Amino acid sequence: MKALIICPARTHIDYRTQAAIAASGLPIYPLYEYSDLPRVRSALISHGLELGAERLIFLDADVIPTHAQLQWMAETDELTPTKAIWGFYPLRTRKTWSVKPKASATGRTEVAPEDSFEIEFGGLGLAVVHRDSLLRIQPRLPEVVEGDSRWHPYCMPVVRNGQWLGDDRSLCWRLQKTGTELVCYAKLLAKHAFTAEFATPDQ
Repeated sequence: MKALIICPARTHIDYRTQAAIAASGLPIYPLYEYSDLPRVRSALISHGLELGAERLIFLDADVIPTHAQLQWMAETDELTPTKAIWGFYPLRTRKTWSVKPKASATGRTEVAPEDSFEIEFGGLGLAVVHRDSLLRIQPRLPEVVEGDSRWHPYCMPVVRNGQWLGDDRSLCWRLQKTGTELVCYAKLLAKHAFTAEFATPDQ
């Protein structure tokens, strides 16, 4: 199997995300009804590797890429055992993006569709990582045994230099520490399904 989409979903996958996946023709491995993202993402990575996927495409249930973006992530030669690829999307605040470029990565506030830039970290809503990058991390992690299931906590949060690194940032840190650079491609700008926000009425 060349590429596998792994997707944590608390209750459902957005219908637009489902349509993009179906149009891409790529297999998907979802995991529903879990709220512990570090655990769910770690288990999905472990099971994806067990299935023999060469590359794992990380996709959140409320991030909306195009089918062409998913196909590009599944096929591009830009992905290597020492280079992981990130897409990006607006966060729920709508004020920031899901990736943090390294200092002076682009030199400007806007990027052209053909641009790419190295990042310090990024959200796992849209990314693709080569299996070899993940296998280099595996020996540094304990194995979790739950009945017949065994997995490694790839996304287990850590504290580094007084900073809390959650599930996405902790995986980014582990990838970089084991020799994988993280590069964001402007062509992978995706949409984000936002939940409506309502002001509390005056009492």
